[in-house]
Amino acid sequence: MVKLIKRGDKYKPAKLKASIMKAGANSSVANTIVKTIKVKQGMSTLHLRKLVLAKLLKLAPGAAKRYRAHKKRR
Repeated sequence: MVKLIKRGDKYKPAKLKASIMKAGANSSVANTIVKTIKVKQGMSTLHLRKLVLAKLLKLAPGAAKRYRAHKKRR
């Protein structure tokens, strides 16, 4: 399990997929993004979100807009 820089959280592909789908992407798009993102030890969650957003902009622009807006509210 890869550790991310944020309170010692561990990267959980299922959690990332759920986050992407909550933004409005379908399961296929979410699976594609989860499989293509290269998560490295010590990567920040901010960097991970930027990678996901870049993929979403290409695959599901509407979901990318909602994903960006949701993360800004936190």
